Amino acid sequence: GFVFQNPEHQFIAHTVFDELAHGLRGRHLGEEEIRAQTMAVLTRFGLEDKADVHPFLLSGGQKRRLSVGTALVGGAPILALDEPTFGQDRARADELLRLLRGLNDGGTTILVVTHDMQLVSEYATRTIVVDDGRIVADAPTRDVFADEALLHRSGLRTPPLAAALRGVTRHPSLSGLTRLADLEAALG
Repeated sequence: GFVFQNPEHQFIAHTVFDELAHGLRGRHLGEEEIRAQTMAVLTRFGLEDKADVHPFLLSGGQKRRLSVGTALVGGAPILALDEPTFGQDRARADELLRLLRGLNDGGTTILVVTHDMQLVSEYATRTIVVDDGRIVADAPTRDVFADEALLHRSGLRTPPLAAALRGVTRHPSLSGLTRLADLEAALG
C-alpha cells in the first residue's frame, strides 16, 4: 500500500466508508464481507463516527489515518509512506507513528520516506540513505547517525537530541544517543 504526502490526492469517494470499501469492492467480495471489513478498519483507525463524512471534511490527522486505512484495507503486507508527518502537529504525528509502530509489531513492513531525522532516529530500526539517486548507506539507524561524515556528505542533519548532547562531556554515556527512550534509560 502507498500513502501520499498529501492524503487528499488519493481520495476518490464521497464518504469515508466508501473510500475504505472501494478497494474491497474491486476484489469482488460480498457486501456483507465488505461492510464487516470496512467497519473493522474504521474502528481500528478511530474513524467509526466519520463513516458518512466526506473525506475532504476530516481533520489532517483523520485524513492521514484514512489514507493509511485505505492502503491497508486489502491486507497489504508492506506500507510505504511519503513524509507521513508533513503538516501534522506533534500530537497528531505521534498518534500516527504509534499506529504505524503497532502495524509493524503486527507484521506489516513500514517504509517511510522522510527528511525528519528525529522521526527516523525515534522509530526506524534500519535506515537507507539515498543521495543523488544512489544508496550510500543501508545500516541500523544508530550506525547511520554515528557516521558524522556520511551525514555531512549526504546533507542530513544530526537528530536534535544528538546535536543537543554533543557538547555534554561530563556524562560520556550520553554520547551518541539519538532517541528519547535511550536518554530516559540512561538517566533512569
